Amino acid sequence: MRISLLHFAAIGFLFGSTIGLLSQTPQKEAAGPPAAQHAASETITNPVADPRAVVALGRARFTVLTPELIRIEWAADGKFEDHASFVFINRRLPVPKFTREESDRKLTLKTSALTLNYDGSSAEGKFTAENLSIELTVDGSRSRGIRE
Repeated sequence: MRISLLHFAAIGFLFGSTIGLLSQTPQKEAAGPPAAQHAASETITNPVADPRAVVALGRARFTVLTPELIRIEWAADGKFEDHASFVFINRRLPVPKFTREESDRKLTLKTSALTLNYDGSSAEGKFTAENLSIELTVDGSRSRGIRE
């Protein structure tokens, strides 16, 4: 079979027309303007929790992420990290209901699933088995413990 210049021209025309049609085909609009798209992206990967979920006491910081999960941090210099982790790339979650009781550098945080007690008055507030305890309700039973 012999291909002539006319065949190349026909193939080129068809290919070019298809490319032209594809380039003129309207793309699906992303939801909202670019600012909204950026905000949606940050919502998915924002490592900074809602300030209403954060409780600081001295050099300790607690972030109530879910009723069953409180992130605890201690920093000698009082500067805390807000980088994403494999476990939580997004900490900007709806703030769970919790109560906070604080007096004399002692803190109690209560959610529907756990109670955290912290006494920041000793050992510069570093977390120890003596100054930090968590009671968790599992299947109606309360268990208490801390892992060093």
